[in-house]
Amino acid sequence: MKINRTALQTAGLYALIGISWTIFSDQILLALTPDLLVFSWIGTWKGVAFIFASACIIYLISKPRVRIENRASWNGISEPGAGSLVLVFAVLAGVILLAGFVLVAQMTAKQRDREIESLQAIADLKVSQISAWLAERDADARMIFNDDSLVNLYLEWRQSESTLARRRLEERLQTYKKSKDYIEVVLLSIDGDQFSTNPSSRNLTKLPAVQGAVKKAHTTGQLINTDLYRDEEGKLGRVHLDFVVPLRSGSMKHELTAVIRTDPNRFLFPFIQSWPIPSATAETLLFRREGNNVLFLNELRHRSDTSVRLRVPVDEKNLLASQVLRGDALPDQAVEGVDYRDIAVLGVLKAIPGTPWFLVAKLDKGELYSGAKRDAGWIALADILALIVAAVATIFIRQRDELRHAAIQRQDQVEKLQALQLLEAIAEGSNDAIFAKDSNGRYLLLNRELCRFLGKSRQELLGRDDCEVFPAEDAQRIRSDDQKAMRSGLIECAEESLPTTGGRRTFLTTRGPVRDQDGKVIGVFGIARDVTERNFQEREIRAGESRFRAIFDGVNDGIVLHDIANGVILEGNVRVAEMFGYGRQEIRQLTIADLSSDTTPFTRDVLSKWLERANQGESPIFEWMARHKDGHLFNVQISMRMAEVSGRSCVIVLIRKLRDRDEINQIDLLPEISPAVI
Repeated sequence: MKINRTALQTAGLYALIGISWTIFSDQILLALTPDLLVFSWIGTWKGVAFIFASACIIYLISKPRVRIENRASWNGISEPGAGSLVLVFAVLAGVILLAGFVLVAQMTAKQRDREIESLQAIADLKVSQISAWLAERDADARMIFNDDSLVNLYLEWRQSESTLARRRLEERLQTYKKSKDYIEVVLLSIDGDQFSTNPSSRNLTKLPAVQGAVKKAHTTGQLINTDLYRDEEGKLGRVHLDFVVPLRSGSMKHELTAVIRTDPNRFLFPFIQSWPIPSATAETLLFRREGNNVLFLNELRHRSDTSVRLRVPVDEKNLLASQVLRGDALPDQAVEGVDYRDIAVLGVLKAIPGTPWFLVAKLDKGELYSGAKRDAGWIALADILALIVAAVATIFIRQRDELRHAAIQRQDQVEKLQALQLLEAIAEGSNDAIFAKDSNGRYLLLNRELCRFLGKSRQELLGRDDCEVFPAEDAQRIRSDDQKAMRSGLIECAEESLPTTGGRRTFLTTRGPVRDQDGKVIGVFGIARDVTERNFQEREIRAGESRFRAIFDGVNDGIVLHDIANGVILEGNVRVAEMFGYGRQEIRQLTIADLSSDTTPFTRDVLSKWLERANQGESPIFEWMARHKDGHLFNVQISMRMAEVSGRSCVIVLIRKLRDRDEINQIDLLPEISPAVI
């Protein structure tokens, strides 16, 4: 098949574009994706996509085109030739592919950042929990350090050497053991005596780790904890972490040591091994340096029987733990390398405060990028489909633009019609009067509620101004408010009185400017709500409150409202404030018991019983001894009665001050106050 010069020129131009695009895209991908593993599989996909795009270009170049006769122009634009058509598609293909590659690179980088944030959060959680666990054990050790009972029980046994004294000492140790579920609590003496919660316990002084900690504890006088260790060298012994507490018996001869023995397999190791989200490879490691080796302290996920046993040389270059121990990586940083299986991983390193331990939360890179690979496949499929669509769309782009323009116009008309219908439905369904006027004050829009207020039909109001609807004084005021809203350009609310078919009514009117598409003010809109009844009710409520306050503060006896629910004073009148020397606000911060002398027999418990009787429906009257704010005591007569105040169950407490014994002996019953008055 013969290919003309234009096709060859187009092919050469495309080849130049392809070479430039390849170099440019590689530079972008290297900048966005420094991870060579990710860069390699993105590059493979890029090559496949480029071959597909090249095939489309060759097809377009070699495909015979049908020439449209008698058509010199296409909507005012010259018909594109084969070269320009291929060039347009080449540019589109380059943009689509580059966008896909950049999206994959960014997605991969974001996936890595999300995993780092997740590892950071999990590592911080683990470190905080480990520190809290150690602090709790240290607190228990300090409790024993400050407790003299062990020393006293031991001295009692030394003096009597009785079985009862020994049992009491062992029971005390059992109490410490059970309080925090320790595996064993042991008391050691310098004479070789050992008391343990475990009768079959071995002699701890033969354990080098415990022996050194005991010596250091008594040398420094401080609490000492051992590091994680196995209790039998070279055998399958259990891992322990012991807390050593030095005790003094008052005599150097009877130097005592309490050893709290913990089993990390009960909490510490299971917690370290746990992972809060599902993962096939994620793992948390606890390790420290031991000479020139990395010593792994906890049981590992992918190997068994490794705690305080697995050692790896520190000079292992890419091992995550070795990097931090050598100082190549700092704690709190995300580090890439390999783990003890020699598998590429991404991890976050943390130092455990107050210990020589380090913690690393890690994830295999294969799992890290598994989601990104899956998403990249979908993006590749989307890019291929986009290339196919671009190849077809390049030929028919003008026709589609025209159809799209027509569809947009129709959609715009439909949306405007729907908006008008919605506006009309909202206006007609509202209980408020809604209107809109032009800049000259003529009504352009009004709803049914406004017509009802004015007693006129819509036809009678449209196109008219307020001078033809309201009296002159009202019309002038309304016109002034409308012009003010248009000048300020702000939405304002104000009450106004307007004549209606039911007489003059008070309306809360919201006014604002109406603007055209360019933002120019062309009129004013308003929403008026009838608030006549609401204002009347508010005035009645305020008048009722004033009457209640006058009665409440006008009586000669002190009155307080005691809230049954929470026991506080809801309110007190002026007489109570004067009688006890408190301010009105201070009274509300007190209880009835705070006003009592709280002396026998006028105690809080007795007063509570009187309040309980009132709560049960009785109306008790009794004498009481009260306390003034300045501290002096005085006699009062108290009357109680249940009442409902503003929907709350209260006890009305009337307090009358008694001046002398004659008045005390001649108590007049206080008049009962009806709850309806309150």
